[in-house]
Amino acid sequence: MAKRIFNLVERIALLASQQGGYASRQDIAGHVGTASQQAWNALIPAKSQRAVGPGLNRSLDGRLTPFLRELVYLPSVGSGPLAIDIDGRFSLPEPGYVSFYQVEGADSVEEVPGMGWGQRLRDPNCGPTTRAYIVRDVEHGPIGHGHQIAPIPEKMVLNFYAQPTEPVYFESYVNDVATYDDTRSVDTGWGTEMDPELMVRALRLMGVEIRDPALQAVAAQLTAESV
Repeated sequence: MAKRIFNLVERIALLASQQGGYASRQDIAGHVGTASQQAWNALIPAKSQRAVGPGLNRSLDGRLTPFLRELVYLPSVGSGPLAIDIDGRFSLPEPGYVSFYQVEGADSVEEVPGMGWGQRLRDPNCGPTTRAYIVRDVEHGPIGHGHQIAPIPEKMVLNFYAQPTEPVYFESYVNDVATYDDTRSVDTGWGTEMDPELMVRALRLMGVEIRDPALQAVAAQLTAESV
């Protein structure tokens, strides 16, 4: 069975052609990739909305579930993946969003702006403790861009939503004839329930009017939600 990117691209190409439009399959896949990132951004809350305190275990919109990873970090003197170094720094394995930090025995894990980090460390009243941790973004983690936590926990669990991968509709050429290559193509990673939204977003990017009744309903909903 072909990857879903094949059917998604072919359906978009058909809808575009019915209105006299045309784009290469690779270009359509590129629009699907942009649509995928738009959908992800629309479902990811702002950092100011991130949960803290006893209710740290918060999940996001169920449509993001395919991208959810549970990451377990442990202190380490090395700089390998999923390790917290001696300065409390750690890195995420790929671009994405942390929906919550969980440290056993902690009442809260609070994100602190970088400029307020030093002040919080020195504050005798609201400085970090093993019941109230603080976290900040840092430019350099053990591996690339990272974060820093204080104090250093014995174990930390993150719920992490990875950004969608860039979809690929790959074509191999045999006797100058392009043929879809499933083995080298890449899906969006979304569940099937997101296909209509990805199609609508991609068609909008292509400047194609949406006339399909089922997709018109999806387009109207996105317009109402301003996403």
